[in-house]
Amino acid sequence: MFKQNKYINLIIILASTFAVYGNVFANGKLYVAGDGTGNVAVVETSTNTVIKNINIGTGAAPHNLVASQDGSSVWVTLKDTQQVARIDTATDTVASTFSTSNGSDNSGFAPVHLDISADGSSLYVVNKLSDEVIKMNAYTGTIDATYNFSASPNLSFNPHDINVSPDGTQVWVTDEAANTITVLNANLDTVISTISVGDRPIQVAFSVDGTQAFTTNYNDNTVSVIDVAAMSVLTAFDMGGNGAMGPMGVVVDPDGTTLWMTGTAGNTVHGHSLVEGDNYSYTATDNLLAAHGLDISDDGSYLYTSVFFDSSSTSRDAIAVIDAETGAVVDKFYTPGAENLHGLIYVSAVPLPPALLLFVSGLLGVVYMKRR
Repeated sequence: MFKQNKYINLIIILASTFAVYGNVFANGKLYVAGDGTGNVAVVETSTNTVIKNINIGTGAAPHNLVASQDGSSVWVTLKDTQQVARIDTATDTVASTFSTSNGSDNSGFAPVHLDISADGSSLYVVNKLSDEVIKMNAYTGTIDATYNFSASPNLSFNPHDINVSPDGTQVWVTDEAANTITVLNANLDTVISTISVGDRPIQVAFSVDGTQAFTTNYNDNTVSVIDVAAMSVLTAFDMGGNGAMGPMGVVVDPDGTTLWMTGTAGNTVHGHSLVEGDNYSYTATDNLLAAHGLDISDDGSYLYTSVFFDSSSTSRDAIAVIDAETGAVVDKFYTPGAENLHGLIYVSAVPLPPALLLFVSGLLGVVYMKRR
């Protein structure tokens, strides 16, 4: 009887240890930029509950976000104060704030979208009103390089989204006015290519294998499919015929089989198969008012998009959660304290460090021996 209890207790200890470790990985967080409130809402995705509003500052207009690969930091552009703020995800506090201007005068820059370099050391930021892209140190804020679109041969400029290519060697920038994607090298000193796409390109996503890129074209309701190596458009599929008006946010699911987009003007989120032979089969989730920002959980189970909660809302004040397998909305909740929601990003919980795991395991072992 004693031996049986001993083994049962040991199993319980091991199970408890793995349960603690597993829960740390399972409970991710969602960071949502509240452009109209100066807050970044932090959502616990296991309960779909806002657990904190990080106040960046009145009038800061947090707009878009990017996370470090290990999930320890999130950076957010502050459109109206011409800054980028770094958030420590362990404490959910602002760790530092950097200017996106090259001089003492910060006026007229309006940083909107940003991305992080492959090694995690640099940020690439679009200063929309000054028609430029900057490369800055992610932790000190030092501006290391600048590319200004006024020096390019294009006659119209309105840069919006920016994405680092999967191999880390290129920076892709959408230009809403010129209807192009400008591909720069990582140092921002060379234009590699200028790719003509649809009318008013908004955002770009890369396929998992890095061979294709997809850009949403808001005004003509299309998505351009681009061969990354050739830097040419392979095809464009029409979203308007499926009721998906104004495609904007775009993500590829982690297994690379589905491309997801928000139809901001059509109040939808839609998915297209990337499996060869499926011919971009169509899936839609309707009644998502002005769906805008979009991201997907690391395991590909759930999509998150910023929306109007209902027709009585005066701005985007809620997050809709979509089952990526069925396309059904499984939850929709307010984000009190954060409104006019724009970008959002899913961040997996940072795993417990090995030393802490060893400590917990050792402590449980001591408890077991004492009981024995």
